Amino acid sequence: MMQNNDKNNSSFKDKNDLVNDTDSKNDINDSLSARDKDRIWIGVEDKIGQYYQKKHSQYTMLRVACALLLCGVISFLIYTTNQNFTLTDESNVASIIPGSDRAILTLDDGRKIDLTSQDQDDLKSAGVDFVKTENGEIVYKISAALDKSAKGFNTITTPRGGQYRIILPDDSEVLLNASSSLRFAKNINEQSVRVVELTGEGFFKVQKSAVKPFIVNTHGQQVQVLGTVFNVNSYDKSNVFTTLLEGSVQLNKQSVLKPGQQGISAYISQKPTIKRVEVSDYVDWVNKQFVFRDESIKDIMIRLSRWYDFDVQYTSSVDKNVTFNGELSRYADVNDILKSLSKTSSLKFEIKDKTIIVR
Repeated sequence: MMQNNDKNNSSFKDKNDLVNDTDSKNDINDSLSARDKDRIWIGVEDKIGQYYQKKHSQYTMLRVACALLLCGVISFLIYTTNQNFTLTDESNVASIIPGSDRAILTLDDGRKIDLTSQDQDDLKSAGVDFVKTENGEIVYKISAALDKSAKGFNTITTPRGGQYRIILPDDSEVLLNASSSLRFAKNINEQSVRVVELTGEGFFKVQKSAVKPFIVNTHGQQVQVLGTVFNVNSYDKSNVFTTLLEGSVQLNKQSVLKPGQQGISAYISQKPTIKRVEVSDYVDWVNKQFVFRDESIKDIMIRLSRWYDFDVQYTSSVDKNVTFNGELSRYADVNDILKSLSKTSSLKFEIKDKTIIVR
C-alpha cells in the first residue's frame, strides 16, 4: 500500500495537476478509501454469507433426499417381503395349527375307540391301560389279551395332524407319525414271531427277546430285529427308509444295518441300498423338529401339510424343485414357517381357508 501511494504521488507531481494543499487532499483520499474499504468488506461478507447459506441449504436438501431415499428402499424391501406372504382372512390362521396326540384304535370286531377320549370305560373295554414312564409321562398301553388263544388284529391309526405313542402288549414302544397306522395281532406277546404292519412312519423301541424276533412289514421292506431302536418311513411308495439308532436289524432277509446307517428299498424282494447318514435328521419329528437338508419345496409342503393338516396348491409358475436348508420347531406357528421360506426364496404363500397356495 505504501509503495503504491508513493508512486501515485510521484506521478501526480510530474503532471502538476495537484492542488496546493496536498495534506488536505491526502486526508480526503484516506477518508474515501476507508469508506470504500468498509463498503467492499460488507459486500464481501454478504457474498460469503450467501455462499455458505446456499451451501448449507444444498447440504440440508441432500440430507433430506438421502433420508427419503433410504425410507423408500426400506419400504420397498418390507413391501416386497410382505408380498411373499398373504393372509386373505385372519381367521384362516387359527384353523391351521400344529398336530397333537390323536389316534383311533380299531378293534377286531370293527369298533373304533378314540384314544384321546376321556371315557375310561371305553378305553378299559378296549384293553387300553395308562402307564407312567420313568420320566413321568403318561402313555397308553395295549393290554395283553386275557385269552392267550385270542385271534384277530387291532389297528392304531393317526389322522393327518396327529401322532401317537403307544406300548404294545410285549412292552415294545411305537411312536406313530401323522397319517400312519400300525396293525398287530391281539395276542402278539404270545407269538413266536412278533409281527406288525406299518403304513406311514413309526419310531420303534423294541423289547429284546432272543427267542421272539420282532418284524416290521411295510410295502417295501421287511425289518427283522431282536431288540433295537430304529425309524421306518414308508410314506413314499417308491422307497422305504429304515434308519438305525441302536442295535442291529436285518432288511429283506439280506442286509444288516449298523447304528448310523440307513437302508433304502422299493420292494421286499429287493436288496436294500445302505448308506451312512446323520440319524438325527431322519428322526427330527421324534425330537419335535423339522430338519430340511437340500429338501425341495414340494417335499417340505408335503411334510408340513401332513402335520398341520392343510391342503396345498401350486400355481403353474412355481418351481417345485427349489430346495431349502434349515431347522424349525415342529410346533412353530405356520405363519412363521412360511415367512422363513419366503425370506430365502422368491416363493409367495397365500392362506385361504385350510389351503396354502404357493405362487
